[in-house]
Parts: sequence; C-alpha cells; structure tokens
Amino acid sequence: MRKVYHQHFGRKRHLSVQHRVDELNNRITDDEYRRLLSYNKKRPATASAAATESVTATDQPGAAELAAAVASIFSIIVLYLLFVIIRFEVVV
Repeated sequence: MRKVYHQHFGRKRHLSVQHRVDELNNRITDDEYRRLLSYNKKRPATASAAATESVTATDQPGAAELAAAVASIFSIIVLYLLFVIIRFEVVV
C-alpha cells in the first residue's frame, strides 16, 4: 500500500528525511536535509515565554481566598493537636 500525502510540505519532508530525495527523486544536499530535519525538533523556549510562565501565586485570581482557607485549616489542626496533647497529659 502506498502512502498518500495530502499536504505538499509533509510529503516533501517525509521524502527528504526518510529517503534523502526530493519529489523528483533527486538526492538532496546535506544542508537541505538538516534544515528539514530540524522541523522535527522542539525549539527552546524564548525569554518572553519563560517570563510569562513564572506567575506568582498572588497574581492568580482567588489566591487570597485559598491562602485564608489553608490558614484556617492549619489553625484547626493545631488546636486539635493541642487538645489531644493536653488531654493525654491529664489522663496519664
């Protein structure tokens, strides 16, 4: 079964990367091979993309409510542990 490529550039890239030929079955140069092969590699992130990804928790909506909820849960746990410790000392 023969592969059918509907996109011109996809077919060109397949022929060059897999078979090192162009659409007319001529050998391609090494520079052309490396150029087309580089399209398959992931490019490094730019500085502007890295800057937008480093968002602090205070910039997110609802961060204050989340911090308050965590503090409330933490204080309840601390109070419970203190109660258990005091109760244990009195019993012993």
